[in-house]
Amino acid sequence: MAAIVIIAALVLILKPKEKQTESTSAPVGAEQLQPATTPQQPAATTAQPEPEKVVPKKTQEAQKPAPEPKIDSEYEAGMAAYEKGEGLEAIKHFKASGSADAYYMLGVIYEQGCGSVGKNAMMARQNFKKAADLGNAKAKAKL
Repeated sequence: MAAIVIIAALVLILKPKEKQTESTSAPVGAEQLQPATTPQQPAATTAQPEPEKVVPKKTQEAQKPAPEPKIDSEYEAGMAAYEKGEGLEAIKHFKASGSADAYYMLGVIYEQGCGSVGKNAMMARQNFKKAADLGNAKAKAKL
């Protein structure tokens, strides 16, 4: 639709210029300005609704980061089990969580041992690496 408006504007602009070369009267120039502004105004009005549609999207994008600080119930359950010394239960919850912090805690469990879970340096390193890949700064420091 915008292409049609532009073409119409060009046709209206070019035709009066041809008339100006034939005659140099002032009314022809006045007629030239009026039709030229009319097609440009619809082009401007068609461009204005598009930014209005974009603004609500930006507002929605601004609202999307707000829900991110969700409480990870699996991670919280894993921390509770870890603090009680229930290593196997903690591992189960941390694996279900899958967050960077959960992988870090898995690394800690395997590094230090917890409850019936013994130390395992290889498993600790694997979990620290996974946590570091997901962006955990503490895990990056451990590597």
